[in-house]
Amino acid sequence: MSARHLLQLLLAVILLMPSASGAAEPGDVVITEMLIASGSGEAREWIEVLNPTSGAVDLTDCELADDTGSTTLGALVIAPQSYALLSKTSTCVVYDAVGTCVMPADLVYSSITLNNGTDSVTIACEGTVIDSVSYDWGDLSDDCVAPEGGHCSANLDPAAQTASGNDAWPGDWCVPPATEVTYDANGDVVLATPMGAGVCPQSGPACGPGDLIFTEFMVDPPSSSREWFEMKVRTGSGCDIHGCEIWEGTWEVPGDDDDSAGDDDDSASDDDDDEQGDWAIHSIDASGDTLFLSSGTYALFSKTHERVAGEEGDEDAIFADYVYSSVSLQNSDPAFVRLVCDGVEVDVAPYDKATFEGGCPDGGCSNNLRETSEDEISNDELKNWCLPPLEPEYLSSDGLPFTGTPGQPGACIERDWPVAGEVLISEIMVQALDKPEWFEVVSKADRDVDLGGCEVRRVRLDQPGGTEDPSALQVHTLGSLGESPTIPADGVRVFSKGDCLDGTEPSGAGTCLWREEVQYTYATLSFTNGEPERVSLYCPSTEEAGWQLIDSIEYDATRTGNRTGHSLEFDVTLPGASDLNDNAYAWCDASFFDCVPELTNEEGECNYGTPGEVGPCRTGALELPESGPGCICDGSVAIEGTQRP
Repeated sequence: MSARHLLQLLLAVILLMPSASGAAEPGDVVITEMLIASGSGEAREWIEVLNPTSGAVDLTDCELADDTGSTTLGALVIAPQSYALLSKTSTCVVYDAVGTCVMPADLVYSSITLNNGTDSVTIACEGTVIDSVSYDWGDLSDDCVAPEGGHCSANLDPAAQTASGNDAWPGDWCVPPATEVTYDANGDVVLATPMGAGVCPQSGPACGPGDLIFTEFMVDPPSSSREWFEMKVRTGSGCDIHGCEIWEGTWEVPGDDDDSAGDDDDSASDDDDDEQGDWAIHSIDASGDTLFLSSGTYALFSKTHERVAGEEGDEDAIFADYVYSSVSLQNSDPAFVRLVCDGVEVDVAPYDKATFEGGCPDGGCSNNLRETSEDEISNDELKNWCLPPLEPEYLSSDGLPFTGTPGQPGACIERDWPVAGEVLISEIMVQALDKPEWFEVVSKADRDVDLGGCEVRRVRLDQPGGTEDPSALQVHTLGSLGESPTIPADGVRVFSKGDCLDGTEPSGAGTCLWREEVQYTYATLSFTNGEPERVSLYCPSTEEAGWQLIDSIEYDATRTGNRTGHSLEFDVTLPGASDLNDNAYAWCDASFFDCVPELTNEEGECNYGTPGEVGPCRTGALELPESGPGCICDGSVAIEGTQRP
């Protein structure tokens, strides 16, 4: 090869080689992110810069300055279209949960500290300003909703990554949304996007009626500050609820006995205080002045604490989309929660701890909307809500267990509840002598059945078989005073009011010393011997939303002549027993042969009955004339099959 050709080849190679980084020019480096509010202890602030050019940029010996001073940078060359991290003091910017560095700094500086108030950050090379940003952290600090009191960076909108674009503070700057979680050297939670394009909260159209519906309420969590609720986004485009209001309270409409969410003309802008009821209101003030929720999202709203479930540092922890205050879910009376945007009601839904608490195991349980009822009409009815499954069990942010479906479609607890006719009410003590009232149920099922979460309802009637008086309704949820009761196949259980059958208090474990294998206690029900009454057992339906009537009885002590201290008994072995025991006159008075020694009072007076035993009556049940009253202690005129020698 000639010398001339060799020279030409050498020149070609030189031309094809990447050019060495030259002196930086204005705009060659852009400040794109700053961790201004850094971790506790040693300062852990850092600055992210971008080289938007097609060539390498050398910042070696350039100057980093703020309003209080400056520092000279060490050796640093930034590749084209790449980011670099300038970190104060620490050689690492991001750590994992166990303290291992996963993102080292490209350069460590000292001598200056980013001010948590107002400041200006400048990068200059050989006296030429390459880029500068002036900021007031107070413009963004209120938007920082980092979990567990953590910190947020200020990051630049990707559409403004130029030396002039980043001058628009705070317009083109924001704090990252809660989905961008990293860790600093202290293990503190930081919302940031180091070594990547900034992420600003997405905005969108405002939510309108039906776009967002309530789907879950944690009414009574393990500790009161861990309340939360869930809403599902049903609009196809998603929507924004910044500036909307969360209303919580009762809804009293004069003359309206309907327990639904009110009439269609009851709007949030109505000034009638009587129709409005007693409401607490929280105005949603979201990070970046936007709270956009994507279509299909199950958004979580948590009181006080950002972490809904999981322990600190847990990779599977569940965080709220928004943290609220000023409102609290009620643990006593039924109430409603409303979402109101621009004076228009987006959705309203009821909740009631008492409706569901009996079937809730130790710890908290949410009220959960069935997945098949996820619309703004169906969620108005409590019958379309249920308890969540017993598994999986979550831990709240204070480490206490609860069950629910946070951020997921609603699912309902599955238990071996009985169906109609499988459990019969077989005996009832309306008026005991110095001992608790009680009633007995018998299982006709061929399997163990669970009564946890079922309800016993007592209501008065205007006449036997007549109209119920809803003002006299009393309800007790089985299991609400302790372990949920179960009944084995063909077994029997006795429920006594307040105390054990013999009048003693239950032990610390809720059990009774006498006949403990069949006894459970209840509250909130009182039987009367002065008016006809109906007692019913309802359990959640195993097939559809709502309650299923399992068994119902009537008694009428004014006409049947029930003696004080004698239970009313029914023979569950009779054909058609589940229907026959609805008739008050199909029952018999406990025989004088059936004194229960343990239920004798201090005066030596006996209470008669057969609690925990199943068999035909010792006395007959009379067919009484309508003129009544009569006595049912005479076994000579008995309904066929009810008399026992």
